[in-house]
Amino acid sequence: MKSILKRLISVVLMTILAVSLVGCGAKPEQTAKDFLDAIKQQDINKAASLVKDNNSKEGLKYDNKEQEKMAKAIFSKLEYTLGKIDNKGDTATVKASITSLDLPKITTKLMADLLPTMMSQALSEEKVDEKKQEAMVLEQLLKSVNDPNAPKIKKDVDIKLVKVDKEWRVDADEQLLNAITGDIGSVQKKFEGK
Repeated sequence: MKSILKRLISVVLMTILAVSLVGCGAKPEQTAKDFLDAIKQQDINKAASLVKDNNSKEGLKYDNKEQEKMAKAIFSKLEYTLGKIDNKGDTATVKASITSLDLPKITTKLMADLLPTMMSQALSEEKVDEKKQEAMVLEQLLKSVNDPNAPKIKKDVDIKLVKVDKEWRVDADEQLLNAITGDIGSVQKKFEGK
C-alpha cells in the first residue's frame, strides 16, 4: 500500500511541479480553468505545461499501468468552481472551490476492511505473497475510488498565478495539491508516521 501511494504521489507531484500554461495572453482565470480541466481530464502533460517552474521537456509518464489507472480514477472525480479574481499586474489569485475524493477517509476504511484478511495471511503458516497483497490492496482501492458513494471533500483555495514571459502560469503550492488530490499528502504522512 505504501509503495502504491508513493508512486501515485510522485505522479501527482510531478504534475503539479511541472504545470506551466502556455496561454498566449490568456487571463489568469482562464489559465486556472485550463489547469483544473486538464487535471480533471487526466491530461498530465497539458496540466504540466500550465505551471510555473516547468522543467519537463519530455513530458510526464506514469511508472506503470496501475498508477495511471489510479490517478485517472482519482482525477476524473474532480469538480470545481472559480470565484473572485485578484489581478495585481504580474501576479494574480483566483479563488476556487475544489471538490475531490476524500482519500484519507477512503484509505482508512480500506485498511479497516482489509486488516482481517491481511492479518490472517500474516499469521498463517503459508508464506505471504506481497505482490498478491499489493494487487489486492490496489484492486480494493480502485473499487473504493470508483464507488459512486465514495466520500468527497470540498476545499476552498487560492490558486496563485504569475506571469512568465507574458503568459499566466499556475504557481502550484501544497494547498492546491491537497485540494486536487483529496488531501493525499495527509495519507502519505500517516503511512510515514509523521
